[in-house]
Amino acid sequence: MKGFLLMMSFFTRLPVRYNHEFRQDDFIKGIKYTPAVGVILGIIMWGAYRALLWMDAPIMSALLVLAYIWLTGGLHIDGLSDTCDGIFSSRSRERALEIMKDSRVGAFGVIAIIMIIALYLILFCYIEYAIFLMPVIGRCCGVISCMRGEYVREDGMGKAFVENCGPFEIGIAAIVPLALGLYFYGWPVAIAVLASYAFTIAQTAWIRGKLGGATGDTIGFSIETSQAFFMFAAYSVGMLIK
Repeated sequence: MKGFLLMMSFFTRLPVRYNHEFRQDDFIKGIKYTPAVGVILGIIMWGAYRALLWMDAPIMSALLVLAYIWLTGGLHIDGLSDTCDGIFSSRSRERALEIMKDSRVGAFGVIAIIMIIALYLILFCYIEYAIFLMPVIGRCCGVISCMRGEYVREDGMGKAFVENCGPFEIGIAAIVPLALGLYFYGWPVAIAVLASYAFTIAQTAWIRGKLGGATGDTIGFSIETSQAFFMFAAYSVGMLIK
């Protein structure tokens, strides 16, 4: 239970009470609960969607994006921004990591934030049936992106997470979204889930080539981009089978 509560506080801004002394062992044991955190976020997002059905789609979509940002505290979008500033700077690996650590947002970071929010705003209007799976995919792909456990900084928030995502944690992260997709939505959404895994693996290899491994920021980057990719893939598969 301690591990689960730590994952909730790590990945969300929900008012979770954790009245215990922080222990890294509890945090490491909690990594396997990451898909459960995604499921809880998905249930909340689905509930928000159902509550807003009476609104026009663009207004509903904007409110869903705001709800998502509030639930996560914008943490992963910040990681997306920092990662884009670093890897698109055309600088050396060391300099890119320095840029990612800078609290200021650069041009590439701003562009990334605008693009990801624009994608969410548009796609929420068309694939509301997959809103529940979106945060599940994101958190699970965040785990998958740590598959080699190579943390490139000496220390940081994501160090324990990156270095302890082993085969068991990655296996759970891969099975949960696929099982939920098949059970609730059928094979078209399951195809989008599998495509999201392939996208995450390819993207992780690309980031590894740029930075030499992962950081807390790159986990956030993977969470946001995999979610957006999943939504686009689900929309595309749905259009193709019409």
